[in-house]
Amino acid sequence: MLEGPARQATERLVATLGHLSASRLPLERGYWAHTASVMVMRPDFHRTYARAVGRLAGTLAGVALATGMVQALGPDAPVLGVLAVVSAALSYTLLRTGYAYSQCFTAAYVAILLGMGGQAWEQTVPERVVPTLLGGALAMPAYVVFPAWETPGCRAG
Repeated sequence: MLEGPARQATERLVATLGHLSASRLPLERGYWAHTASVMVMRPDFHRTYARAVGRLAGTLAGVALATGMVQALGPDAPVLGVLAVVSAALSYTLLRTGYAYSQCFTAAYVAILLGMGGQAWEQTVPERVVPTLLGGALAMPAYVVFPAWETPGCRAG
């Protein structure tokens, strides 16, 4: 596993690539790409892959859930404020249960707030899903460049 400065340098490189890639896209909140890349990176490929898939699946589910609620209830519905608070609470509560579940409610929370602010679902969906997909996809090549993340602690017998 990359330790200390080597791991930090890799994370910075991936975050920088996420920022540069997202800045080329017509996204208002492209910073979610490099945030997602750093959030999914773990010391080994298996956990990074699982977190990337969990983040994308949770984001898709949360955005779909929240978009449906905002569309059904309207952006001015007082119940959306309650649903946003419940979503935020569930996000933190489920963090240790499963990353995808936590991300579902994090994405729902953000999408509800954006919907309450008047952002249309046609804008919310790409603004949340595209950077998340980009960030997860950028975290994976780090294991092509640094394939030894899982093996440095192993010693030949």
